[in-house]
Amino acid sequence: MEKKPSKNNFQKDNEFEFLNKYTQDSQIFSKLAHKLTKKISFGKSLTTNQYKNMSSIKRKLDNLELPESETSKPFVRSNTPISEYSSDEDLGPSANQPLIYNDAVSIQLHQPRSDMATGDVSQVLIIYTGGTIGMKNTKKHGYVPVPDYLTESLAEMSRFHDRTFDPNFRRFSSNLDDQTDEEIYPTIKITVKDLNKNEYVEINQRSLISPPSLVGKRIRYSIIEYEPLLDSCNMSSDDWIRIASDIESNYETFDAFIILHGTDTMAYTASALSFLLEDLGKTVILTGSQVPISEVRNDAVENLLGALTIAGHYVIPEVCLFFNNKLFRGNRCVKMNAVDFDAFDSPNLAPLATVGININVNWAEVVRPASIAKFKAHKTLNRNVSTLRLFPGITETTVKALLVEPIEGVILETYGAGNAPNTRDDIMRALAAASDRGVVIVNCTQCKKGIVTDLYATGKALRKVGVVSGNDMTPECALVKLAYLLSDNRYQPEVVRELMTRNLRGELTIVAPKPRFTFHNRTHKIIQNMINAAAEANHAAVKDTSLMMDVQEKVLMEKSLYPILLCSAAGTDDLDGMLLLSENYEGMMLMLNCMDYDGRTPLHIACTGGHHRIVKFLLQNGASVHMRDRFGHTPLYEAARNKHKHVIHTLRETGAHFNDAEINDVVFQALSAAANGDVELLKHFVDAGLDINRTGFDHRTALHHAVAEGCLDTVQYLLSLPDINIETKDRWGRRPIDDAEMNLGRMWGRDNETEKQLREIVRLLRGRVDYEEYGTIKIKNPLQSNEHNISNSNNPHHLNGVNGVVIVVNAESSK
Repeated sequence: MEKKPSKNNFQKDNEFEFLNKYTQDSQIFSKLAHKLTKKISFGKSLTTNQYKNMSSIKRKLDNLELPESETSKPFVRSNTPISEYSSDEDLGPSANQPLIYNDAVSIQLHQPRSDMATGDVSQVLIIYTGGTIGMKNTKKHGYVPVPDYLTESLAEMSRFHDRTFDPNFRRFSSNLDDQTDEEIYPTIKITVKDLNKNEYVEINQRSLISPPSLVGKRIRYSIIEYEPLLDSCNMSSDDWIRIASDIESNYETFDAFIILHGTDTMAYTASALSFLLEDLGKTVILTGSQVPISEVRNDAVENLLGALTIAGHYVIPEVCLFFNNKLFRGNRCVKMNAVDFDAFDSPNLAPLATVGININVNWAEVVRPASIAKFKAHKTLNRNVSTLRLFPGITETTVKALLVEPIEGVILETYGAGNAPNTRDDIMRALAAASDRGVVIVNCTQCKKGIVTDLYATGKALRKVGVVSGNDMTPECALVKLAYLLSDNRYQPEVVRELMTRNLRGELTIVAPKPRFTFHNRTHKIIQNMINAAAEANHAAVKDTSLMMDVQEKVLMEKSLYPILLCSAAGTDDLDGMLLLSENYEGMMLMLNCMDYDGRTPLHIACTGGHHRIVKFLLQNGASVHMRDRFGHTPLYEAARNKHKHVIHTLRETGAHFNDAEINDVVFQALSAAANGDVELLKHFVDAGLDINRTGFDHRTALHHAVAEGCLDTVQYLLSLPDINIETKDRWGRRPIDDAEMNLGRMWGRDNETEKQLREIVRLLRGRVDYEEYGTIKIKNPLQSNEHNISNSNNPHHLNGVNGVVIVVNAESSK
C-alpha cells in the first residue's frame, strides 16, 4: 500500500515525485496545496538555501505541467495562479497573503477599502444579556443560560480567539505552553454597574482577539455578562436603560458595541436603543441566534462573527441588527420567523449591509449625525403606553379599557393602509375623547410591509378624531418611540404628535424629492473636461476603440474624482466648492468619510488647517469624528496638535475624544510641550480632553517635566488645573516637588534668574501641599498659618524657612 505524502516524507531531493502516483482530482490537489503552504509556513526554521529552494518550488507550481500516469487523469491547474512574491524573504509566516487562493479570496483581497475603518486593531465591547446564543443543553432542564460558558466557548475557537498573538510584541508565540493566562487573555479596563452598590465601578476584564482578517485587521473584544442572564421575554424598559447606560460608561474606551440578545424581543430592544442612544457616533449591533453555540450545527457562530467583523471594520453610527448575513437598521426590524435562520427582516427598508464574498455596505441608507452634539444616553422611558390591535367586531368596552388613565399613548394597529371601521361611531367617540384628554394615538398598519395613508374614507375618519399617522413604522418601533417622547413630560401632547410623524432615527420613510443632477456648475465642468481630455488623448493616440471610455466608465471615473475634490475643498477652506459637490449628490449620500492615501478624511484635513466653517459643514452632514487615519489619529488630534481652539471646541461638542491607538502620541506631544514651555499647545491638548495626570516615559507627568526644565509659566498653568495631582511619583519614587528642591539645591546661592524661577516653582508646589510629614514633625502649610504642630517638643530638629521653602535640619549632626 502506497504511503500518502506527509510533512515528514516531503523531502528536498524529490519534492514532486509523488505527484504522479495519485489520482489527480481536486481533493488531492487541495491537500497537496495545503501541505505545500504548511511547509512554507515553517520558513523561520529553514536555512537560506532551503528558502531559495522553496522559491523554485513555487515557480514550478505556478507553471505546473506534469506527465500523465497510466492510472490517473491529467492534473488540473487552478484557474487562479499562485500569488507571486517580490523576494525570497516574503515566504514564511510573515507573508500577508496565502500562496494558494480561489477567486472568492481574490475578490475579497481586491475589495475597495476606502470605506473601512483604519487601524490595525479595533476594540469592541460585547454585552451579553442572555438569550439562546450562549445557552448550554442539560439533561435535566434542557437549554439553560450558564455564566461564563459563552466566553469560554469563544476562547477555545480559533475563529474568535488567536491564542498565539502576543499583544506586547505584536508577534506570534511558538510555544503556547510558556504563555501565562495574562498573555493569552490580556485585560481591558471596562466600567460595569455594581448592582449591590447601584454605582458604576472600573474593573479589569480579560479580552480575546480575533485572527487577522484578509485586510490584516484584528478585533480585540471583551464580554460583559449580565447577572442573571435574561431570557428576552423577561426584558423590560429598565433593562433597555441599563444597556444604554453600559454603552455610555464605556463609550470612549471602545470603537463599537455588540449586544447579544434573545430573539423574541430583540426588535423592541433595537428600537428602544436607537432612541435612547442620542447623537450616536459609533456602531452598535444586536445579534443572537436560533440555535445555541453549543450545538454542532448552529447559526450562532456566523451571526456573532459577522456582527464582530462589521463592528470592527466599519463605522456605521446606528443601532443595527445582524442576522443571517444581513445588517438591518434596528428600528426597522420585525421577527418574521420562529423556526428558520432568517428570523428577522426589514420589510420597508433594504438591509444596510449584506455579507457574502464581500461585505457590501449600502452607505446611501446609513444615517449619520447631522448636528453638533455630544453622545449621551437617555435614562427614562414612559411606561404608560400600550398597543391596541383592531379586529372585526371589537367592542367599545375593549377600546375604552385600553384608553383609560393613566395611559398617555396608544399604538393603534389598523387594517391595510391605516383603515378603521368608520361606521362604528362608538369607537370613533372613544378615540376622540381620549385624544381630547391628551392621549397620543398613533396609527400603524397591521401589515408587515406598507405605509399608512388617508387615501380612503376609513383612514380619514381616524385623522378627524386626532389619530396621527405612523407612516411605515413598525408597531415595535412606534411603541418605544412614543415611550421615549412622553418620558419626563418633556413635550406637550401636540408636540409629541408632531414628532411622531418626523424621522428622528431613520425609523420612517420620508419621501424625498426626485433627484436632480446639475451639469452647469464649475466642479462638474472640471470633471467633465478632465474626462473629455483623457478620452480625446486616447482617441488621438490609439485607434483601438476598445480602449475608449464608455458611459459607465466615465461615471466611475467621475465618482473616483469626487473624493479628491472633496479633500481638496476641505484643505483649501473652499466651502462654496464643497456645497457644489453636495448639490451634485443631491438625492444621494455624499461620501464625507472618504479617505486619501494616508487614510485621512476631509474632516482630518479641515481640522489640520483649522478651517472651522468646513468642519461645521462636515459634522452637520454626517462626517464621523471617530475615523482614524493610517497613523491611528483622529481629527481631534490634528486640531489639538495644530492649536485650533475653536475647532477643538466644536469637535468636543460633537463627542470627539482621543482613542487608545493615538493616546501615546498625545501624551508624547503634551509632555514635550510641558518640557519646552509651550503652554499654548499644552492648553489645547487639555481642552481636547487629555488627562493631565497621565504618565509617559519613566512614569513622569507633564508637571514632572515642566519642573525639571524650570518652566515657571507651564508649572503655573498646570497648578491652576483643578484635577492636577502633585503627588504622582515617577519610576524612581520622586514627586515634582522633589525634583524642584533638588534643582534648587544645585542652583543655591547663584542669585540668577534661573534660581529665582526655581524658588518660585518650589513655593508654588509647597503652596498646594496641606500637610507634609518629616519624621515626627507635621508642618502645616506656611502660607496658610504660622503654626507648627510638633508632636515631640524635645525633637532634635528645627525649622528654617527660606522664601516659603521649608527645610528640615538635623541639629545634632548639623546637616
